[in-house]
Amino acid sequence: MSESAPTKPAATNPAVLKTLIFIMKTLKDQNGRGNFNKTIQYLTKLLSIVLAEGNPKDPWAVSFAKASVFINNGRKLGFLGMFMDNFDAAAKTNWSNLRSALTGASNLCNGVYYLFDNLIFLQKASLTEVMTANNQANYYAMLFFWFGQAFALAGDVMDMLQTTDAKKRQDLYLNLVIRLGNLTYSSNGWNLSTNVLGSPFSEKTCAYAGLIAGAVALYKSAMSANK
Repeated sequence: MSESAPTKPAATNPAVLKTLIFIMKTLKDQNGRGNFNKTIQYLTKLLSIVLAEGNPKDPWAVSFAKASVFINNGRKLGFLGMFMDNFDAAAKTNWSNLRSALTGASNLCNGVYYLFDNLIFLQKASLTEVMTANNQANYYAMLFFWFGQAFALAGDVMDMLQTTDAKKRQDLYLNLVIRLGNLTYSSNGWNLSTNVLGSPFSEKTCAYAGLIAGAVALYKSAMSANK
């Protein structure tokens, strides 16, 4: 009776190795890690909301809600000092060129957003009480984040109108999905949705918007890192 061939460890399986390499390349880049964390943050938030709808005391709903908060705080830690990159990019803007000016305005707004987001992290770490009244720091963070996304969206639309390249247009369509998702959930933070629509978007809608934006951005990061 012949002995069966030994089974190869899963890690040496070509498909498994290929998958691991794909994941490692994606997460090696800072944007890849950031988009992965954002996707998981909003996925856990959405799961907590859906489970709580069925049973507010569902232990998994509570666990997912806590996980979402912890991941969000971890992302804020990773954002410390990031405003300098955006301000540096904005300083190199050719403001006389409309397309360049849109990118510059987006970078400038994102830089201010990261400043306020850094302040929020310091508040959570009990290192400052500056702008804690009426959640001011979050209000201005979302205000500038929204306009940063709006300027970027305008730039993407401008690019789409000027190109016939199918691959570039596909990439721009993905950008539009990301921008619209970000614009949706951030509009609640500075009361735009309330002022325009009469009420804020639901937490579930914001979770879906954040998840879609994060997942599409993660897909783009993965494709870029694994060319």
